[in-house]
Amino acid sequence: MTAQDPRTARSRQALIDAMTRILDSSTSPELNVSDMVKEAGISRPTFYQHFGDMKALVQAATQDRLNATFDATQPITINTSWAQFARTNFRLMLAEMNKNRTFYINVLRGVGGYTATNDVLEMIANKILNRSPMGPVLRTRKSPVSALEQAHFMSAGVVWLLARRILDESTETNPEELADHMGILLLHSAGVSQEDFNTAYPEYAN
Repeated sequence: MTAQDPRTARSRQALIDAMTRILDSSTSPELNVSDMVKEAGISRPTFYQHFGDMKALVQAATQDRLNATFDATQPITINTSWAQFARTNFRLMLAEMNKNRTFYINVLRGVGGYTATNDVLEMIANKILNRSPMGPVLRTRKSPVSALEQAHFMSAGVVWLLARRILDESTETNPEELADHMGILLLHSAGVSQEDFNTAYPEYAN
């Protein structure tokens, strides 16, 4: 397997970094190849060597930031409860998204909106299924619907909540409250008993 030329990797990253700076800087920025290559300090042919169009670059920049956000979340241990998992990970994720709110507003409203939404959906579904206390429950219970489909359905609800909160610029999102809200909604979506819910969230028990 031939190693990637470091100059190629640097020019690609320069484009991603340039796009990230632009999406961070202002709401509804004008995105075009000419300004992008100038910002990145590379040539136009180099741009097309890496990305077919601006949409592909927006996707790469979004994926880069999402990876950093999800990498910051915490792995579960054998003793991790659902409430601990949800509070720790959703609060970290929400805090990161609040910090980079302008970036995500631009992405969701721009050419990369659908792709970015789908990327977040897949990442959250993977975390629910493979890295949360809910995963074993979804995998082992009898259902005509696959565990992956259930995780995607749950993830779609989380993504809808995130997008609505991010795009509503008049609303200040409280990561602690929203993390609990999402955790409770997901737990109910999984069909847990009232007893199990009360154990997971005793402060909300009826």
